[in-house]
Formats: sequence, structure tokens, C-alpha cells
Amino acid sequence: MKPWTSLHDIPSLSLPLPDPVNRQSTIHELAAEFGFYLHRTGKHLVWHHPNGSRIVTAITPSDHRALLNIRARMRRLTAAS
Repeated sequence: MKPWTSLHDIPSLSLPLPDPVNRQSTIHELAAEFGFYLHRTGKHLVWHHPNGSRIVTAITPSDHRALLNIRARMRRLTAAS
């Protein structure tokens, strides 16, 4: 097995991120799955839930864990209701 010369050589890190349009549609799908509705937009998306919970997300999250973190926050906020 040859040593890796850069982070891009590591198989698990070489996967491309979804393009911004797909990430945005994925956020909308996550929100619908957990019952959140879009309250307002601007530089960020503000989501409200009927139980009074609120979450703010970036329009195009760039971090590779952003969608997982948004999903976890939505899950936690709706589990309390």
C-alpha cells in the first residue's frame, strides 16, 4: 500500500460535495421531512416549526458536514415537542 501524498488521495475525502443547487434543495427536503416551513430569506434561510422552534441555515452551506449538522439540529428541535 503506497502512502498518501495529499488529502485528495484518501478515498473517503475525495468525494465531491453536491453542487450548491442540490445542497439547497436538500435543505428544503430536510425541512419538509421534519415539518419546518420557510419563514424568510435573505443571506440565510430562517425556518420555523409549528412547535415554536426556529433554525437558521446558510443558503448554500459549503462545509462537508453542514447537511448532517442541519439534520441533527432539526431532529433535536422536533424531538422535544
